[in-house]
Amino acid sequence: MANSGNRLLYILKYLYQMTDEEHYLTAHRIVEYLETVGIHTHRQTVISDIDELTKFGFDIVCKKSSQNRYYINDRDFSMSELTLLVDAVSAARTITQEQSDILVNKLSGLTSSYNAKKLIKMAEKGRIKSDNPDTLQIIDAINRAIDSKKQISYKYFDIDEHLETAYRYGGKSTRISPYDLVWVEDRYYLIGFSIKHKKEITIRVDRMSDVKVTKDTCVPAPDGYDVNNYIKHVFRMYDGTMQNVELKCLTKDVINSVIDKFGTDVIVERGDDDSAVITVKASVSKTFYSWVFQFGGEIEIISPKALRLEYKKMCRGIVKQYK
Repeated sequence: MANSGNRLLYILKYLYQMTDEEHYLTAHRIVEYLETVGIHTHRQTVISDIDELTKFGFDIVCKKSSQNRYYINDRDFSMSELTLLVDAVSAARTITQEQSDILVNKLSGLTSSYNAKKLIKMAEKGRIKSDNPDTLQIIDAINRAIDSKKQISYKYFDIDEHLETAYRYGGKSTRISPYDLVWVEDRYYLIGFSIKHKKEITIRVDRMSDVKVTKDTCVPAPDGYDVNNYIKHVFRMYDGTMQNVELKCLTKDVINSVIDKFGTDVIVERGDDDSAVITVKASVSKTFYSWVFQFGGEIEIISPKALRLEYKKMCRGIVKQYK
């Protein structure tokens, strides 16, 4: 049986769970609810309690009628904000389906039970998810290491042709000086300085295991390092050399795709038709060429000449492979 001294808390909780802009509660209905938890009271007492809660700062709206109707108006998150967050959690490939469901349920608890059902229903199932149940603990460890400027030891694995975990480096731990955690294409990545490879690398967080914060101080980030520039110009281009590249884009859609990829810090020279030559700063590697190749000839590498020739050679090799 509930403690009658907590009556205001029970009223507030019930209003949060059962009301929103489209759903109301009368004082009589609240009295009935309180009876179910063992608190005996009267309609006028409930009205006075709601007035007290309003004076205390809770945004409880009263719709005047033969029986006044009450609902919670202002919440920490609006329905549109919660929808955005639920969509992001549903799309996140870094966490497991179980972790995704738990987070969606927590977010749904921030609104009324009616809206909660809508949020849970819209959380898409069947998306690609990680099988690594330790991802959230790994993210916590990485954040602690970044804050304390300490190196991390970890193991890294791939998924082999048998769909089984295959650890790199013979299953031995390696180290990284963590710089930033970034969210790209529905996954978390760690940017840092690899102690083994003596350079900056990007690794998928959901492919890490046995993560430990060490006592060793991080190798400082190089002068001029900026996480936003790194994501824009280097991320997923891997071991390439940073260069200015002229790309001839033949359609408006491709122009838009290039700007989406590299941002607005580019030079655009419009042609007489829908084409344009866009100069971007990119880390050039096979991964960069693969990105260009996906547009099926609607992007042409103009310069540097050496890059153009190397890309041409790669394309010829692909054509030869299919003869």
